[in-house]
Amino acid sequence: MTAVTGQQDSVLGQILVAVGGSESSYSALNYALDLAQADGRAVNALIIQESWVTPELIFARGQHLSRLAEELALAIRHAADDTERRIRELAKQREVAICVQRETGVVSDCVVAAAGQSSLLILGCQGHRVSRSGLLGSNTESIVRRTHKPLLIAPRQHRRVRNVLVAFGGKDLGGLALDTGRDVARALRVPLEVLTVAAELEVASATQERAKARLSGVESQITLSAETGDTATEIIARSAVDTLVVMGAYGHSRLYHMMLGSVTEQVIRFAQGPVLLSAKQVTPSD
Repeated sequence: MTAVTGQQDSVLGQILVAVGGSESSYSALNYALDLAQADGRAVNALIIQESWVTPELIFARGQHLSRLAEELALAIRHAADDTERRIRELAKQREVAICVQRETGVVSDCVVAAAGQSSLLILGCQGHRVSRSGLLGSNTESIVRRTHKPLLIAPRQHRRVRNVLVAFGGKDLGGLALDTGRDVARALRVPLEVLTVAAELEVASATQERAKARLSGVESQITLSAETGDTATEIIARSAVDTLVVMGAYGHSRLYHMMLGSVTEQVIRFAQGPVLLSAKQVTPSD
């Protein structure tokens, strides 16, 4: 099915949400619908039909496994039918145009490939706030580390966004997080807070002046905050269930596809509400 296209003038130009039937994936769908409804956009929803029984495995194990594979494929299709039905019902209730696409394959591979045509990718988390050492969930973890698109990670429970908090620091040299936060706050018609944390208050204040200049002329209600201390701790302390945190995803260039920056990972794991990674970038020193 041909994807719904829309305006491409901001991060909200074309929204893709991956829906897998879990609680967090429907939370992701609702965040996608919120953004689309507020800005008169459409949404592309992606359902992945994944099977662990491969042709090679069937060949090795024989006819019995072939029958099992057929039964499993039928169950997967029925589950996808139910997911698509619910997606369309939610979109209809919200009066949002939606295109539902189905792909067969490895979840992370399909999502990363589909994201290439999108301006914003939205995913659900997978229990990632259980412990500091816990993972996002294998699929979400892989997608976060591999895609270079703006990516919103939704918590398990959806809440309407009432505030956008942008973490704006020295690494965000291009102002991507700031531009993304501005676009979202404008679309949702909610206040925008820009937070800078640095070792010295003078450095944080100077960075805030850059933010102020970049946001000149923006109509949204804007609050600028300069703080000292641990960056992740300060961002998490200001997060709330109805606050969308926007930040860059930073990693060391030599491990570009293997790790995010420690601040990014901590915020993703412990922020109370959704987190939007504006784009993956390497640190200026790398």
